[in-house]
Amino acid sequence: DEAADLAALVAQNVSVSIGRTHAGVTAASVLGDWPVHSVGELLRVELGDAYAGRTRRLVLALDITHLDALGPCKVAELVVEYTSIGDAVAQHVLHLPVTVHVATPVDAEIAGVDDAVREEVAILVAAKAQREAIEAADRGDIAGAQGLVRSAAERLRVVGLGSVRAAEFEARAADFDAFAELEQWAAKDRKAATFQAREAVRGRRRGPG
Repeated sequence: DEAADLAALVAQNVSVSIGRTHAGVTAASVLGDWPVHSVGELLRVELGDAYAGRTRRLVLALDITHLDALGPCKVAELVVEYTSIGDAVAQHVLHLPVTVHVATPVDAEIAGVDDAVREEVAILVAAKAQREAIEAADRGDIAGAQGLVRSAAERLRVVGLGSVRAAEFEARAADFDAFAELEQWAAKDRKAATFQAREAVRGRRRGPG
């Protein structure tokens, strides 16, 4: 409730600005529906207020055409700004480097892929497909909308194979399957799907039911 939320509030006006620091980075984007706008050459993401015990996930996509050499390379910088709430109200600014490690194909295969990142990206991409499906349905393209949803369900199942979150991914895929089978795609069903997509992209786990 409102009283509990106020008690748990730890920061206000949280924002993250993304700045490219290497010529090989040609573009930056944010996966999800956070408010994003450009400030000069920076991409600024507004995350709103932060509460104790709640996780906000921000997933960035960088288009990298080339890097100079093997090893660690700083490709971007994040500037996190927020106002802390507590005994004293204060403004904070944090500068966080974004570093990638350039490796040979053999070393990259040995290192493997970060499953947590891969899974989070899959959820966000599926949520984007769901929103695009709703837009297609609103234009009257029901077949196209169903195709988008079914493809998203298949991608979720592929990513979920062998994952510790396999049950969660299967449940999400089943939701997509059920949505694709709706014959009328009524407005109330699309509204429910929109809510699910927003919950997914903002990193909130679904409750039971």
